[in-house]
Amino acid sequence: MAAPTHVQNAQNSSTSASSTLGITFASDTTTGNLIVVIIRWFNGTTTVDSVTDSQGNTYVSTSVGKQYNSSAQHSQQIFYAKNITGGTTPTVTVTFSGSTERRAVSIFEVQDADTTAPEEVTTSGNGTSASHVGGNLTPAGAAILFAVDMQEWGYGSVTVPTSWTDYTTSTIWYIHKIGYREVSTGGTYDTTFTGANVAYYTQGVAFKEAAGGSVETGAGASAGVATATAVGASTFTGAGVATASATAAGVGASTASADGASDGAATVGGVGSGILTGAGS
Repeated sequence: MAAPTHVQNAQNSSTSASSTLGITFASDTTTGNLIVVIIRWFNGTTTVDSVTDSQGNTYVSTSVGKQYNSSAQHSQQIFYAKNITGGTTPTVTVTFSGSTERRAVSIFEVQDADTTAPEEVTTSGNGTSASHVGGNLTPAGAAILFAVDMQEWGYGSVTVPTSWTDYTTSTIWYIHKIGYREVSTGGTYDTTFTGANVAYYTQGVAFKEAAGGSVETGAGASAGVATATAVGASTFTGAGVATASATAAGVGASTASADGASDGAATVGGVGSGILTGAGS
């Protein structure tokens, strides 16, 4: 399976008090993909009531949930929708429990993520240091990682972890920083941001690759059954671990053969000559 990768993103922010904020993708989204929504807002009493979109997809919070930095007086939370119904430039809308100012929403579309349970591991941290330590993300295989950092207001910019892509948000949100990283193998990935030596909160999540599958051709694991019908000469061979059967019927010469570990059966019928081969133990 392919590793999960970033497709597109968009961002919107506002300093006017309201209980909602919407953001629209610039391009169409694809059915089966993942949408990640990163939300930041002013104050700690307000919560996110819902995240919806114009395609009717269902959004849930990561297991980290809401973080509130009392020094920064801001909150942050990550939501996502799995196995989405795609559509024409859909709009994502965040509804808060009450009116709040300084709201920002960043949305990301991701392809090739697991469609059943994409959230694999999370991490979070807080403290007072220039190294904003959020812990490690440890996906078992290919994944896309997201991390967001929130430091105390008025102390300058923040740098994303090494080898991460910096997603720069609106200038009114310089105390927040988002990074993402696409990884092709499992491992331990550090989510430490670098900022001012002040109070910070950070959190991260790894969304795993789509589950793989297998397709059997030829021999069957438990049974192989096939029928061949032709006008003229026809030949069929079937094999199965437990039981294999083959039937050939035709006008003219026909050949059928079957081999099975426990039982093999072959039947041939036709006008003209018929050759039957069957083997089983």
